[in-house]
Amino acid sequence: MRTLATVMILLLSPPLGAIEVTQPGHVESAAGSGWLFGPEEDEKLTGWVTVNDNVMGGVSDGRFELDGAGRLVFHGSLSLANNGGFASIRSQGTTLNLSEYGALRLMVRGDGRQYSLSVRTNFPIMAGAYYADFEAPDGEWVEIVLPWEAFEARSFGRRLWLAPPVNQEQIRSMGFIIADKQEGPFRLEVDTIEAVSEEPGAPAPGGADGQPGATATRLISAAISRGVPLFNDGQPEACAAVYELTALFLSELPKQDLPAAARDAVQESLRQAALEEDPVRRAWTLRYGLDAAWQALTRVEVTQTPAPD
Repeated sequence: MRTLATVMILLLSPPLGAIEVTQPGHVESAAGSGWLFGPEEDEKLTGWVTVNDNVMGGVSDGRFELDGAGRLVFHGSLSLANNGGFASIRSQGTTLNLSEYGALRLMVRGDGRQYSLSVRTNFPIMAGAYYADFEAPDGEWVEIVLPWEAFEARSFGRRLWLAPPVNQEQIRSMGFIIADKQEGPFRLEVDTIEAVSEEPGAPAPGGADGQPGATATRLISAAISRGVPLFNDGQPEACAAVYELTALFLSELPKQDLPAAARDAVQESLRQAALEEDPVRRAWTLRYGLDAAWQALTRVEVTQTPAPD
């Protein structure tokens, strides 16, 4: 076993290729090893294909290959010509049930650019997927752990605020995309992809021993779960009230229970919402504040790791 340091990141995601609607089929459970890609016999991510911006007239060149060690190498050159600017690869042909796992763990070596891990489920997203961004230092192997909460649904590069969370029981595809608006060559080497459970005693995002940050994130998650159905049911006033009460409660938490950036976000949203007469705008203003607080709670730094054997 390799000795690896861990990175926890919460990400925002870029655009992706074409419409993809897959039909329900056999679901393979990944319980047990949780191994998805790498030097193991039970590798589950196969059938890799490329999807580049040429589907919309761009000229970026993205491709993949397996090197002599069996690693997936995603490389090419990004171009912004013709309103393009992305290159991607994705697996296909297998549906996985990863409901017993809390995160995805990658071992990658990059070039200092930003990439995203993409996940597709049975929830159809036009020109998009669920994404988690990460940066891999130039020439350094890093382990990155991406909790399911880090994935955001995006379509044409825009976040889908009302999309459901990732359905871990219906994982249809995984892949990588680069869309960092920087022209030029890129290269990402992927040694392993693995579904992992939360380690006992590991600190929850934004708080030690699973307490402070975990409490705040649970409050935000509960508020959004209650607010979204109200908003969609034509009750923006009730939705705004739920968000406002949650923001007020968060702003009163002790300093050790809520990072300054998260506190500033909810307090600013409360100030801005007080100026809004339109209940729809008020609900969205408060929601943006809760989302910003969530991001502040789950943001951590990258740690370098030794190169794989």
